[in-house]
Amino acid sequence: MNLYSQEEQEQIEVLRDLFRKYLPMMLTLLLVAVVGFSGHSFWSWYRNKENAQALSYYSLFQVGINAEDFGKSQQALRHLQLNFPLSPYSYLASLAFSAFAVKEKKTDDALSVLTWMIDKGDQPWATLAIVRAVPIAIDARKYDMAKEFLSSPSLTSFKPIILMEQGDLEIVQGRYADAISLYRSASEIMSERAQLDNKSWGVHDSELQKNFKSLIDERIRCAEVLS
Repeated sequence: MNLYSQEEQEQIEVLRDLFRKYLPMMLTLLLVAVVGFSGHSFWSWYRNKENAQALSYYSLFQVGINAEDFGKSQQALRHLQLNFPLSPYSYLASLAFSAFAVKEKKTDDALSVLTWMIDKGDQPWATLAIVRAVPIAIDARKYDMAKEFLSSPSLTSFKPIILMEQGDLEIVQGRYADAISLYRSASEIMSERAQLDNKSWGVHDSELQKNFKSLIDERIRCAEVLS
C-alpha cells in the first residue's frame, strides 16, 4: 500500500530532483559564507594584533621623544613606517618626530618624515603633513619643495589653510600681489564658514573660524604694507 497518492509522489520526485540539482550550489554558497566569515574574523584578529604591535613601538618612540633621544626615537619611527605604514601610530609618530627634528635643527629629517606621510599616508594624515611641512620648507628656503607639497592632494576642508600657505610662499619670494590675492580667497572662505553656528566637541566652530580669519586678515595687512 502506497503511503502517498500519485500526485504527492510526483511532488516528492520533483523536490528530490531539485535537491539533487541544486545541492552542489547550496554547498558552495554555504562554503563561501563560512570562508567569508572566517576571513573577516581572521582579518579582525590580524588588525588587532597589528595595532597592538604598532602601539608597542609607538610607546618606545615616546620614550625616546620624552628622553630627547633623537637616535632612539628615529629608530622606533623607522620601524613603524616600515612595518606598519597604514597605522595611525605611524602617522602620529611622524608628526611628533618632525616637530622634534625641527627643534633639534634637523630640518632635512623633519621634511623627509613629512614627505613620507604625504606620499604614503591616507587622509586626513597626508593633508596634516602638508600643512606642517610647508612652513618648514619655507623657513629652510626650499621653495620648490614647498610648492610641490602644496600641489599634493589635500582635503577641501583645509583649503583656507592651503591658500594661506600658498600666500606665505608667494610673499617670501616678493610676489606680494599674488600673496594678497591668495590671502583674500582664504579670508572669503573663512567669512562664509564663520556664519555657521555649529558646535564640535563642545567648541564653537564659528569662533574658531573667526579667529583664523583674523590671522589671515593680519597677513593681508602685512602684505599690503610690504607691497
